[in-house]
Amino acid sequence: MTAKEINAALVRTMKLLRAHRPAEAIPLIVPALAAAQRLDDPKLTFECATEAGWAREYLDDHAGALAMFTVALAAAERLPPAERDSDRVAESRLHWVTNAADIPGIPAARLLAVVDEVLARAKTHRIRADALGRRSSILQKIGQPEAAWETAEQIIELLPHLETGDRFETLCEVAWIAEETGHDERALSLYEEARRLPWQGMPPLAEAMVLNGLGNLFLKVGRAEEAYSCASDLMRAVASMGPQPQHAALGFMVDAARAVGRLDEAFEAAERFLGSARVRGTADDTLLRALIDSTNVRIDRGGADVEVDGMLAEAEAIAAKVDASSGTTRWRDELAKIHARRGMNQKETRP
Repeated sequence: MTAKEINAALVRTMKLLRAHRPAEAIPLIVPALAAAQRLDDPKLTFECATEAGWAREYLDDHAGALAMFTVALAAAERLPPAERDSDRVAESRLHWVTNAADIPGIPAARLLAVVDEVLARAKTHRIRADALGRRSSILQKIGQPEAAWETAEQIIELLPHLETGDRFETLCEVAWIAEETGHDERALSLYEEARRLPWQGMPPLAEAMVLNGLGNLFLKVGRAEEAYSCASDLMRAVASMGPQPQHAALGFMVDAARAVGRLDEAFEAAERFLGSARVRGTADDTLLRALIDSTNVRIDRGGADVEVDGMLAEAEAIAAKVDASSGTTRWRDELAKIHARRGMNQKETRP
């Protein structure tokens, strides 16, 4: 494969990713990456590995994406200084962090160090906002909500400097952080601000981001019917998208349908989520979330004890690894609540 053919594969891959067709992009970009490495061309290797990383990430294959972004960043170190500090390389570093955060065993301190490196090199408001967003989400994940919100407030200060599309994504991200750190009213106002932005030229994923975030917030504050309406719209919005947005939509539908008593719909969504999560072949927090959702619905419906026991045992093994990597007990605490609820149900049904 020549350099010209590699560039043609890159262009085609980018078009496929914009069209939300990552599965078709993989067999195109992987041979192009191998060819770029044979040519010993760091620029082409970086570009191919970056696109392959985004395709893997879109398929919710965090381990595969992490491997590709690692290759990309190694190639970036061989680029001229100006290109090495470009926004394009900074984005790859941040996507490395995003995927590494979902791999059990990678310490949060290492992730924060990479984010700090991006912040130190950032040349644009957009990259600075993206990096602060990663820092905030990591801090929240490791049990430091106050520090996470303080970081999010720095992002809010950058909003006036961002283009409409970037501002939209950043508003949604900060709204999520606000909700996660207990600032529900602020989260609601941020989502509403995002909805007021002009939608022309926005990617299809934009609607999904708002529906998912706003719907989960409605669920949290007790507005279950509004949450279910958002979940239904979200399922339609992501129908033609890849596994990552579909997993988010299915998980949300499980919660929303349970909240309004539609247990058959909750069960169907939970089964789809679990089946899709298992196909990935990775025991991470995506599979863990799917197992917990499926377990909760089965308990709601009075499922067989042996089936629930098996799911809880599998979930507990994954939770131990995921919690160990983040230094928290978040997932084990959630499983403890399920055990407690299940015990109460068994006591109530015992003759």
